[in-house]
Amino acid sequence: MSDSGDTGATGAVISGRLESIKKEYFQYISENIEKIDSNIPVFYAQIFSTIESRFPQIRDEDHDRLFDDITYQILRKSKRATDPAYFEKVIQQALRFRRKKTGRRTIETFLGINKLRSNQIREALSLLEKYALKDAVIGVLVAYCYYRLIEEDKRTNPDAYNGPRPGDMELRSRQLLLELSRIQPKIGDHSFLRGEDAEWVNQIFWFMIHQAHNWLPSHRWFFRIALEKAKKEGSIQKRDEILKIAAEVYSDDLYFLRELFSFHLQNHNGQGAAATVLQMMQQHPKALEPAYYGIKLSFLSGKKDTYFRFRKLAIVRGMPEYLLGLFDASQFLLSGNRAEGLLCFKDLKTKYDSLEYLVSLLSYVAEDFFSDDEKTIRSARKVYLNALDGYCLGIIRRKDG
Repeated sequence: MSDSGDTGATGAVISGRLESIKKEYFQYISENIEKIDSNIPVFYAQIFSTIESRFPQIRDEDHDRLFDDITYQILRKSKRATDPAYFEKVIQQALRFRRKKTGRRTIETFLGINKLRSNQIREALSLLEKYALKDAVIGVLVAYCYYRLIEEDKRTNPDAYNGPRPGDMELRSRQLLLELSRIQPKIGDHSFLRGEDAEWVNQIFWFMIHQAHNWLPSHRWFFRIALEKAKKEGSIQKRDEILKIAAEVYSDDLYFLRELFSFHLQNHNGQGAAATVLQMMQQHPKALEPAYYGIKLSFLSGKKDTYFRFRKLAIVRGMPEYLLGLFDASQFLLSGNRAEGLLCFKDLKTKYDSLEYLVSLLSYVAEDFFSDDEKTIRSARKVYLNALDGYCLGIIRRKDG
């Protein structure tokens, strides 16, 4: 292995060189795994020396990711990887040279997923089970492990599946899903999964989310965590899929209806957003929130008749007068009537001292509505509506209880 190189490179150049050296090590590991197995500590020390000399300014996360990738490759290629003592030895060496010493979970998770991909279900469980309730995605993968063992369980215990009660492995899968729904763990950092590994985990996750819904239809958390994952990954298709099902199955759940309304707005689907507001109004006939969303929709569409229709609904449902004043000022300003809008703001300041800061902020932002630059206008409208959302929705949701 070569250890010469320019230490002054930064940014994309360093990233490219790290990828290049990783490929060199991967090839070396594939061709010399038995030699490496015989002296793991020396191999890790040599890697450490090479990285420190060639990349003295390397970021901690890049440094640790390289060590993790090399560790995964060793354990993929070694015939001794199933030996617990050998496995522990490799892990300890990897942790010794990592800058952040919290990598065991990452390494074991990655290896567990690779075992699962290779149909080594029980070996995968031994690595993943301990993290099942600490990470929503890993918990779902462990439930999948039990699910995969159902057929094996049927062969060894056929009588257990003849009655109305599920067999042992199906029970374990269901019970873990129930516990996940109760504890509601967050989604962990899975940036170590890339390419085919990440895609495969996604496929299993979505399969088990639908299985969880079939088994436990009253537990809404599964769709909530699925939606969170889809949003994190920027998957419009998965968000659309989950929200359509949730809005139908949990038609009265404001959480999903809010998400659906937001999704339609982000995708410039005014018709879909309007239909969602109508569904909110039908399911929550006394709530203020649907009326507010109707008003917001009127701001975005520029339709005055829509504004006055939802304003009337807001009055009937008991919208506070000062919020109605904010809406009136906003309607004037967003439709281009600066004088009337500022007059409404002046009146609000006089009546409600607590609104002075908000009104001043909104007045300042609204000045850009009258710019000659279209980009400035769009940016100002977005900032204005976000500020209005932030203030109004907190009050409205408290009043709705």
